Amino acid sequence: MVWDGIRIEVKSSGRMQMWVQKKPSDLRFTGLSSRSWTADAVDYAPERSYNADLYVFAVQTAETHESYDPLDVNQWRFAVLPVAAVEATGYRSLSWTAAETLAGGDIGFAELRNDIVLKSGRMTAVDPTT
Repeated sequence: MVWDGIRIEVKSSGRMQMWVQKKPSDLRFTGLSSRSWTADAVDYAPERSYNADLYVFAVQTAETHESYDPLDVNQWRFAVLPVAAVEATGYRSLSWTAAETLAGGDIGFAELRNDIVLKSGRMTAVDPTT
């Protein structure tokens, strides 16, 4: 997605899923780099690249199927990383622990917009009350 000129890729994960599980899922984000379409849209680029300015890693935090509500923003935590931080890892996937550590901690939904603005390096933080 593009928001105010910032290319953002959102990756999501969660321990609980809507289907029956043998065990909770691992919190892992894959596909961080990919081969994009060439400018003439004839084929994929020969090399993988990181194709966003920012990566938003989102984790649904419910620990039981009974409490799982993907529409409850209070059940989500986020870690926002600029592309340089993701690219510096050299990895095509990251665990939640790695993303959270690289971001300097996780944030809630209420802080997400400001963190995106600050970590984009393009604007200054805004007052959420205005």
